[in-house]
Amino acid sequence: MPQTPSGMVRLPPHELEDLLSQAATRGARQALAEIALDNGEAATDIRDLRPLLQALRLARRTAWQTAVRVLTTVVLAALLAWAGLKLDLSERHTRYRPASMRPRRERLGWPPPCATSRARPSCFNEAEARTPRMGSGGQ
Repeated sequence: MPQTPSGMVRLPPHELEDLLSQAATRGARQALAEIALDNGEAATDIRDLRPLLQALRLARRTAWQTAVRVLTTVVLAALLAWAGLKLDLSERHTRYRPASMRPRRERLGWPPPCATSRARPSCFNEAEARTPRMGSGGQ
């Protein structure tokens, strides 16, 4: 091997390439031996791992999509509940109210008839007048 005056070795380019190729081959074999892929089944093992990695990536993506959908649904449900509370959509504001036993005038806030005229000692009770009498017997 020819050396330069500074002590360095000079190699022709084709010998340097051969030396690098041998070193790369040895390094690759050692790396495969360390991870137990130095036998003849290494290629099939790697081919078998690719679909597993694709399935793992698909499962991860699906899990993220599901988490985003659940979070979106929870946020929208909370917004609807908040809007319902703000708009006060409770039963007391529904269109169909249960029937009241109080007379209509009292429900509408009219003063009772006996409150306006003090001359009459007894007041007319509309609800009492409309109730059927028991035991009147057709008299």
